[in-house]
Amino acid sequence: MLIRMKYAFASTLLMLCASFASLAEYEIKVIDQHGQPVPNAVVAHRAYAVVPATDKIAVVDQIDKRFVPTVVAIQQGDKVRFPNSDNIRHHVYSFSPIKVFEIKLYSGSDVAPIQFEQAGIGVLGCNIHDTMVAYVYVSDGETMAVTNVDGIARFAQPLPDSVTVWHAQMSIDNLAKETFAVQQDTALQQLQVTLIEAQSKEQKRTFGSRTFGKG
Repeated sequence: MLIRMKYAFASTLLMLCASFASLAEYEIKVIDQHGQPVPNAVVAHRAYAVVPATDKIAVVDQIDKRFVPTVVAIQQGDKVRFPNSDNIRHHVYSFSPIKVFEIKLYSGSDVAPIQFEQAGIGVLGCNIHDTMVAYVYVSDGETMAVTNVDGIARFAQPLPDSVTVWHAQMSIDNLAKETFAVQQDTALQQLQVTLIEAQSKEQKRTFGSRTFGKG
């Protein structure tokens, strides 16, 4: 009887441990060259099966003359919706090679979502408000997470031996990625990237002379 009770207790303990393990989060913190947390970085890896496109539509809203969120990470073939929650009209456009499109001046949320068929980085702007910039990171099957305000990306599965990190300020063309080795015995892995200083990065309208219509 005692042996059966010990066996049952051990089995229950193993089940609880497995349950807790399944709920565990694996974290990576991205910092810059000054030791400051880096939000809006995409941490990605290919340790598991290719992640397919889904029917779920990502959302990039427009609030207080800002795109929210600044970075959205999706899979190749996924769609993004661009509602306008401001009380003024906006114009969303991109000249990025992976997806050239425009949504002319509009307000509200009654606009069709945009599908991103190619992997890469899409840079978004507003033809009316030059300070409005956002990014669509389109993956071809990676497991991804975007860092929060504390620079932390969270994953539900154990991390592989290496990950890649992308951030818009890692290069002038916004395309650079860097690969890092991951230490498996560290609860919170910290990775450092070098960002272009804001004052040294040339700020200009990305559409140049190819301005989309404002009507």
